[in-house]
Amino acid sequence: MRDMLWHAFPEARALILAEEQSLLDEESPFPVVGTYQLVSHCFYWEVFRPAMERGDQALLARCFAFVEQLLDTGDPEIVEAVSIRLGMPMGTGPEWRQAVAEGAGPLFRDVLENYR
Repeated sequence: MRDMLWHAFPEARALILAEEQSLLDEESPFPVVGTYQLVSHCFYWEVFRPAMERGDQALLARCFAFVEQLLDTGDPEIVEAVSIRLGMPMGTGPEWRQAVAEGAGPLFRDVLENYR
């Protein structure tokens, strides 16, 4: 998950490194940023939501393509993180509905259907 995000969104790299450094600073026995944290903090808050707020259509298209790529892995942990973080809280508001209508792929649409 980390490598996928790292390569897809240079915008998220500084936060990924900060999250990793935080774990090292805490001397965590497992200094690996978890999947949900990557999806929530490093993708949603750092890239996806700001793109939506700015109306950055090019970045939104990349975000929606990335979500499809994540869901297509079939990895239960990734699918659950995407479903919880992006499915439930983002499924409201006219801006979000418009963006989904224009950009979400079939896998993400299926996730969103579960939260209606």
